[in-house]
Amino acid sequence: MKNINIVILINDDFYEKILTEYLYNSFENIDVRIFKSWMELLENYNLKKVDIIFFSDSLRKKSIQQILNTLKSFNCTKIILQLKTSSILQSEDAYVVKSSEISSKIFKYFLKEIINKIGNKITRKKSSIILNNFPGYFFQLDKNNNISLFSPNVLKIWPDIKSKNIKAIFANSYDYLDFIEGKDAIYLMKSAVKKDFFALLYSYLVNDPTFGETKNVLVIPVKNEELTLDLLHENVERIRIFNKVTNESIMIVKNNKIIDANESFFKSFKYKHSELENLTFSNICKIPFKEIYENLSKGTNDSMEIKFYRKDKSEFYGELRLNESTLNGEKVVILIIYNLTKWKEYEKILMDEKDKAEKANIAKSDFLAKMSHELRTPMNAIIGFTELLIAGIDGELNKNQLVSLNRVATAAHSLLELINDILDLSKIEAGHMKFSFEKTDIITVAKSVTETLLPLVKKKNIELVTDFPESLEMNIDLAKIRQVFLNIIGNSIKFTDKGQIKFVIKDLGQEVLVKIKDDGIGVPKESLQDIFSEFKQVHSQRLNNYQGTGLGLAITKKIIEAHNGKIWAESELNKGTTLFFILPKRREALENFVDKKNIGKAKIFIVDDDSVMTDILEKFLTYNDYTVVSTNNSTEAFDIVQKEKPDLIIMDLMMPNLDGYQLSKIFKNNSETKKIPIIVMSFFANASMIEDLGVEDYIPKPFKKDILFSKLSKLLENKNGK
Repeated sequence: MKNINIVILINDDFYEKILTEYLYNSFENIDVRIFKSWMELLENYNLKKVDIIFFSDSLRKKSIQQILNTLKSFNCTKIILQLKTSSILQSEDAYVVKSSEISSKIFKYFLKEIINKIGNKITRKKSSIILNNFPGYFFQLDKNNNISLFSPNVLKIWPDIKSKNIKAIFANSYDYLDFIEGKDAIYLMKSAVKKDFFALLYSYLVNDPTFGETKNVLVIPVKNEELTLDLLHENVERIRIFNKVTNESIMIVKNNKIIDANESFFKSFKYKHSELENLTFSNICKIPFKEIYENLSKGTNDSMEIKFYRKDKSEFYGELRLNESTLNGEKVVILIIYNLTKWKEYEKILMDEKDKAEKANIAKSDFLAKMSHELRTPMNAIIGFTELLIAGIDGELNKNQLVSLNRVATAAHSLLELINDILDLSKIEAGHMKFSFEKTDIITVAKSVTETLLPLVKKKNIELVTDFPESLEMNIDLAKIRQVFLNIIGNSIKFTDKGQIKFVIKDLGQEVLVKIKDDGIGVPKESLQDIFSEFKQVHSQRLNNYQGTGLGLAITKKIIEAHNGKIWAESELNKGTTLFFILPKRREALENFVDKKNIGKAKIFIVDDDSVMTDILEKFLTYNDYTVVSTNNSTEAFDIVQKEKPDLIIMDLMMPNLDGYQLSKIFKNNSETKKIPIIVMSFFANASMIEDLGVEDYIPKPFKKDILFSKLSKLLENKNGK
């Protein structure tokens, strides 16, 4: 290619340097000449040699027009650099480029097009500036990832994108996070005018002289083949899409046949490229491709967590995503697999650490409970002997001695109250707090509490207003609920100096609502979440005048939760606080808590080919006093059940050799095992399986422990005839 003669006519040293360095760093075979004025150019250079001329709008408009008129008779490309923000003279024969575009990759593309066409007559119809007619989808982002510049084609897909954050084009928030971290990959895009589609995003940073560092983004759709082929030939497209540096395994699948894949796929699954011809989806996954396709294309889920198999029979869990596309006019499916091995390892570590932390917390609670119990004995002696002395039983005391001993007695009672609170809290946390649930009229309990606290209310000259039904029977631990009322109303009395306290109980049918509202000092909004925390009190100058341990509401919350209830608060500083809690009426709602230890003696058998899943289930179950037997080999399951005689079976569905469908038939067709309840735990578990497999219940993976223990409790009670 011949040398391209480029002339720069500019009287700005900064942009002269930027443009010169950019041209020399971007292109070969160019000769750049710099001139400060039009007259200097005419005197020192032959205009016939000029291929491209740059001149800026910093020249006078008359000079610009004079240059354009003179250059009309010469076959060169004219580019006006817009350095000013004001409008400049426009011309059909010149391109206008903003200063912010000079160092961008898109500008380089434009220049390359012009340089390639040097020698032909260039008109605006044949070649227009790339930012106005770029044959693709291009964004320029500011430092906050807001779209500051884009090509016109972008509006065909995102008509309202102007000035928005680029996050708006991503279907998934985690894809956006990957993108802003600099990851070039295939992402799922969303659009207001068309269906979600996949696109390959390339991004690169440029150091813009006006705006500083900016990011340019090139978007190549991979769902719409026609758009893609405008940018790349079909073969090149496939290579660039699937061999782009990415950790995800990407495949094109047609009717279960894998027809193409990226390098990460071959590396992850340990297959050779030469084996692709005979490779099907069934080679890497035991779940039928049709079942996965139906689930992801027509179901509510956009991804699935599935076990995959490598060529060497090793296994790993992956998150699978699916998108439909076309290739050579035929429908195909694009599958993307995110390897979850590290996440599973982290998950196991977290579970182990959580288990250790919970055991440590129980050990701490045990210690506190024992210590609190040991401290109560000497404290009772201190209080008893102090009161003997105050009463004068061992002799008359003078006035100063009585004042001192009364202070000792007050401090001792405060300390005993703290010890009792710690003992109660520790017992609840360690599972040693015994609850005795019985049918009780909660209104009788509430009236008894109000009578007990009435002297304190009168002493502070405030009013205690009640709003109860005549009677309301429910299953509660009478002593514990009485303690809850005393704690909450006692707090209200402590923090209320004038006004009233309103104590309301309402029958909601299956539940009971309790509301205690005061006109006290209130709690700052930012501190409201701390009022139920152990050993925490809201810090403020006004609250420092009120003594307390900070344990009363923490104990109250745990008692309410032990009743399967819920407690919360609303407050406004200087206007008062309202505490609400809801309790279930019926005994059935409490049985998970009440009978946990008895039900926990049951033996549970787990069969799942995933050892991580069996480990997690075993930890949850053994921690809750269940006896657990497990296996990762489904072919051993029947023999183990015959030997161990479990009370209940938890079974995976998709397992090698002998799957859940086959295993459930074996159990239900055998006289020794047919009465053992079975819970199917699978990613594909649904209500229809109860009838199809003849099992008692199902739990979808990933399981929730509340649902697990609720269903275990129910099935074991039914089995034992409770």
